[in-house]
Amino acid sequence: MNEQIYLDKSMSNAIKGVLIILIVFGHNHVLCPNDVSGGLMEYFYNFHIAGFFILPFFYNIRRPLSRTTYINIIIRNWLPYLWICIMCFLCLGIMKHHFEFGFKTIAAFLIGTQTPIKHNFGFVFPWFLPTYCSMSILLLWAKNKKLVCLFSLFVSLILWGLSFEDFYMLKNIVPFGLALAIYYFGTGVLTFWLNKWSMYSKWLSVFIFVVLSVCYWKHISLGLVNMLFPVSFFLALLLVVPHVNCRFLQTLGENSLGIYLLHMFLVNITFRIFPVTIPMGILGFLISLFVPLLLNILITRVGLLRVLLYPKSWDELKGSLKKCCV
Repeated sequence: MNEQIYLDKSMSNAIKGVLIILIVFGHNHVLCPNDVSGGLMEYFYNFHIAGFFILPFFYNIRRPLSRTTYINIIIRNWLPYLWICIMCFLCLGIMKHHFEFGFKTIAAFLIGTQTPIKHNFGFVFPWFLPTYCSMSILLLWAKNKKLVCLFSLFVSLILWGLSFEDFYMLKNIVPFGLALAIYYFGTGVLTFWLNKWSMYSKWLSVFIFVVLSVCYWKHISLGLVNMLFPVSFFLALLLVVPHVNCRFLQTLGENSLGIYLLHMFLVNITFRIFPVTIPMGILGFLISLFVPLLLNILITRVGLLRVLLYPKSWDELKGSLKKCCV
């Protein structure tokens, strides 16, 4: 197998750096108003977050199907999901001057998709973690069992064919973000296969991405063809990023999870205290990007805090908890 189809750590981090910049920028309520249908925020959502789900398909890693592997994947995703949901719940309760906790709150936490989380925790963004966890486990199975890969791809194609309303209903009742995970699984497989199939796929993807973008801004509906948005964007990144890769992008990529989890609090604070002007929007964007970056660098340098917030494995977490209790 051609090893060049896989990404090394520096390239992966650089791509994450580009993606997290787009996500933070897209969440800026001044530069990308979230109440404008067909606007810049919606445009970015066609491809930026999907890039994080495509990346694992380009890692040359094969882990065994074992209880330890499953537990470690769950720990790495669901523990950050737990503490960020607690933070969101506290912020929502403070803003509403009362706390509402019940069966619906627990159900929303376990379902882990956008609408239930928004209604019960006040924010949408935590949905990423349970979905990413489910897709990571699915990818683990798929790499070890070809039948699982083919079946998951088949189900993914079915989900692509659903109407917006049907898929919206389905993803909000299936627990652990599994419906979204299978949806993104197909996107990852398609991107990986196209890249593996031909070196010219990256160049073709640039053309496809430009065409899709023009159609988006011209309000030309392309139906299922829009599924190529994240695919073409990611392949275009593979072509462009090696020429713009720098330590700053890699640093953003290394801290992308922390930036993602913390930036929305800064986004909402700056939006409420700054005048709604373009210069203040730019300042808000910079604050929302760099303050979470600095906070996350600080967290990762405090060993115990890093393990408690971003554990890499159950053994690492258990060892730290034992130290705390001694």
